[in-house]
Amino acid sequence: MAIKKYALLTSLMLSVAATGAYAQLQGVINVADSSKIPAKRMAQQNEWLNHSPNEPFPAKPRNMWQLGVYGGAFIIDGDVSPYPGLPGWNVGIQARKALGYVVSVRAQLGYGVTKGLDYKKNPNFLNNANLEPYRSSNGGPGFYVPNFKTEAILPSVDLLFSMNNLMFHKKQSKVNWYLLGGTTPFIYRTKLDLGRGVSADGSTYATMYDYASLPAGFFNQSRKDIKKYLKDNFFDGDYETYARVNDRAQNFDDGGSDKWQIRHSWDIGTGLEFRLSQRLSLGAEIKYVFTQDDYIDGWKFVGGTTAHTPQNDNLILGNLSVNFNIGNSAKRVAPLWQLNPLGYLYNEIQNPTHLQIKPILDDADGDGVVDQFDVEPNTPAGCPVDTKGKSRDTDGDGVPDCRDKELITPTQCQPVDAEGVGKCPDPECCKNIQTPLAACQIGSLPSVQFKSGVKLTAEAEAILAAAAGQIKANPTCKVVVVGYMEQSSKRAEQLSWDRVNTVIKYLVEKQGVSRDRLLFKHGQSGAANTVDLQDATGQSADAYVNPPHPQFQTSK
Repeated sequence: MAIKKYALLTSLMLSVAATGAYAQLQGVINVADSSKIPAKRMAQQNEWLNHSPNEPFPAKPRNMWQLGVYGGAFIIDGDVSPYPGLPGWNVGIQARKALGYVVSVRAQLGYGVTKGLDYKKNPNFLNNANLEPYRSSNGGPGFYVPNFKTEAILPSVDLLFSMNNLMFHKKQSKVNWYLLGGTTPFIYRTKLDLGRGVSADGSTYATMYDYASLPAGFFNQSRKDIKKYLKDNFFDGDYETYARVNDRAQNFDDGGSDKWQIRHSWDIGTGLEFRLSQRLSLGAEIKYVFTQDDYIDGWKFVGGTTAHTPQNDNLILGNLSVNFNIGNSAKRVAPLWQLNPLGYLYNEIQNPTHLQIKPILDDADGDGVVDQFDVEPNTPAGCPVDTKGKSRDTDGDGVPDCRDKELITPTQCQPVDAEGVGKCPDPECCKNIQTPLAACQIGSLPSVQFKSGVKLTAEAEAILAAAAGQIKANPTCKVVVVGYMEQSSKRAEQLSWDRVNTVIKYLVEKQGVSRDRLLFKHGQSGAANTVDLQDATGQSADAYVNPPHPQFQTSK
């Protein structure tokens, strides 16, 4: 009966609260706003903002506390049915803090009072020694009607789980639905109304209730009529006797004691939060508390009595709340359960502000260089090209590598035929010729490509081996090794330096090129995966450059 009444009352409360849910939630968070990030998480935020591959996630922002006041129904779901009319009441304060976007923790402290009044004759006199005068053997009617009043202090700590703030198909919701569970150290004391008037010492009655005076057939009426008559015409409502309890200090306390009892209880529940503005929200909640105590309503089931079940007395709390978000909005976002973290991701996909998305441009000849930058837009299929889209010519003989049958033709053997094969002079006639040193005529030098990091591919090593022969064949020439970057950042500049250093080390250590013939240039604007070898004539470059940002240095 209590549960049915409570369900109806809760429905009414939710309907009233729903009328306040008119405001649109501001439910999307800007995770790129570093002003909301605490100092201890700023390192993570900076790594993410700088597109570090080691940190793909932004830092969790500071979020506001929520403080609130609440009040509503308080019913004991036990052996004695609720008092006729409105149920008991409870009021309290609460504080809630988000642990994440789904889970939050809430502490409450409340006080409540509730009453109960049964509608049946009860012949069980073992519940309280003060009931003995009602026994027929003592001249009583042989029964009594249980009634009680319970005061309760209601502290609790609960975890709340938001069920609908992670939304894939809309920005926000007007209502946040949550489930909860936790602990309630239930503190209570119960009193009974057993007679009219109290003696001076407060332990006996001046006048016992005369149940024999009730009209014939009184208990054959409807329960509603029975309870209404007893409430209005029979009981005086003084609740003068403390009920029997299962006390830890002693096995039982049969009344006369005002000690508060404590039961370590646990609770479950569900609720809705209706947000009215950035700071204000209304709540509606149902909570069921499992107390592990059958004495809360002043009556315990004892085998052999009638019409009651041997269950513990539990609590039903139905509350409306007014809640306020507390904190500096310049430094904190709203409580995280009120936000949809997926909103930022969808906004970035539609209008990128942080994501690095490369456009797809036309490349008609498929050489890897887009048409608008390709100086040779019709490169034959399979021909490797340099960063400008021109077919590579490793030995500079005018025949592209993809058609050159003699990939490295010595300079003295050029010019070459259509297949790139040169004709060298007769050794006998030329063995005493001393070739004078002249200005550098090394010609076109190749480029190498990195797939990722600083490791050379097999193809790149083959190109560098060929280039080493060309360099050593031109002893008067110095070569600039040039590295590029597509955007200006410390990490990109260091990666450009690392790749230039890798190429130089390979030419010196693996191919025997003299180190003093190789000059160092990095951080130039261009394709980051490319390193060019260029004639040093007319160029400004250093023999060696220290790593610009060693904290980002990459090793093989």
